[in-house]
Amino acid sequence: RASEKQFPFRTFSLYAYVQKKHWNVGFMRYFELKQIPNFILAAPVLIISYCAALAWIFQSWKRHECEIGMTRGKSKIVRNFIKWAFNALRASSYYDAFSYRYETSNTKGNGTDEVENIFNSSDILLGPSFLPYYAILAGFAVVGTFLAHVQISTRLICSSCPAFYWFIAVLITRKNDPVVYSSKKGSDAEAVTRILGAEMPRIIYFFLAFYNVLGTVMHVNWLPWT
Repeated sequence: RASEKQFPFRTFSLYAYVQKKHWNVGFMRYFELKQIPNFILAAPVLIISYCAALAWIFQSWKRHECEIGMTRGKSKIVRNFIKWAFNALRASSYYDAFSYRYETSNTKGNGTDEVENIFNSSDILLGPSFLPYYAILAGFAVVGTFLAHVQISTRLICSSCPAFYWFIAVLITRKNDPVVYSSKKGSDAEAVTRILGAEMPRIIYFFLAFYNVLGTVMHVNWLPWT
């Protein structure tokens, strides 16, 4: 009779047991010195994914800050967060991207001009109706970082998360966007912000081209890529 230590099926599924035993899959089990190259490989995609989720949260927070009358103070942080979360969920259910953009354009009194420049604005790509997509992106980034083999993050996110590409579009089309960069006027951070804003499209284009070329070379030579 086999012992429960050999076949612990009463507490674990067969698939989970194989993953943990033979594939070293589990919470932070991939955090080893020998896996540093794989973390470096996945770092660009993971960083962009986390930045995308934070950018959506920041944009949503600004969108609802005046609407729900957030109060300042350490004791109000939890209440403000709960208010924001409920309002963000409510807005995501009844707004679509274009109706939201049209409404905000009319409130500014620049309806025609704003609609003409609609694809140069993060109001669409970081809009309230895209909450599910950015939530999935953030979830996959967390799974890739802490649970799965980190090197699969590239194909996991790039093949299933359109929000990843939407945020790249925001980075390319919105120079010095306060959603992505924030700094005080006249400071050194502002100068860095302007440089990053001007160079961001080139950085993104280089990253995409480099990953495509290097990935093709490594994959066809049976080297680890994703």
